[in-house]
Amino acid sequence: MLRHSVMILNDLKLVRLGVAAMFQESSLMLVAEAETVAQARDILQTQPLDLLLMEARVGNQDILPALQEFKRDFPQLPVIVFSSHDSPTVLARSNHYGASGFMRMTVDRDALLRICQRAIGQENLWTSEDLRRVSVSHTLQSSDTEYDVPLTKREVQILRLLCHGNSNKEIALKLEISGETVKEHVQHILRKLKVSDRTQAAIWATRLGLFYD
Repeated sequence: MLRHSVMILNDLKLVRLGVAAMFQESSLMLVAEAETVAQARDILQTQPLDLLLMEARVGNQDILPALQEFKRDFPQLPVIVFSSHDSPTVLARSNHYGASGFMRMTVDRDALLRICQRAIGQENLWTSEDLRRVSVSHTLQSSDTEYDVPLTKREVQILRLLCHGNSNKEIALKLEISGETVKEHVQHILRKLKVSDRTQAAIWATRLGLFYD
C-alpha cells in the first residue's frame, strides 16, 4: 500500500498522539511533529511531505500568518488547518492564506482519513457552509482608497483582537474596558471600514497585516 507522509503542527502532545493513532492501518503516516512554527519550517526544508496539518493557534500565539509563508515556499504542499478555533475570522483567514480546507478537532477517524486523502489529491475541501462563512473574502476588492481609513489606536487594538477570534467579552477583559464600550468601538470600526460584519472586518485587516502583534 502506498503511504503518504504527514506532519502535524500542534503544541498539544495528546492531539498529536491522537492523530498518530487514527492514522494506524491507513495509507497515512505521521512522520513529523512540530510544536512551533520554527520547528515546522526546519522540517519542511529537510523532509519531503505530502500533507501538513496545522493549528490556528499555538498557546496564545496566532500562527495563521505562517500558513501564508508555507504556501509561498512550498506551493504544492497541501495544508489543512486542523483546529478547535473555528470562528468565522479563523476560517476566512485560513481560506485567504491558501489552506486546502479547514477541519475541526471533533472530526471522526473516517472523516479525518478521507479529508486528508482528498487534500493530498489536491482537492479543494472548502464546504459550501465554510464558503458561505468566508465568501466575503472573495467579494471584498482591493483599492488604494480602501486602506485609507482613520482608525483610532483603540480601534486598531480591538480590530486585532477581533481578528484573533475574540468575543466582545474577551476583548473587554483583555483591554479592561466595558462590554458596551467594546460593542460601540466594533460598530464604529464596521462603519468606518464600510463592512457589515466582523468577518469582513477581519478580511480587511488581514490584507493590511493588522493581526500581527
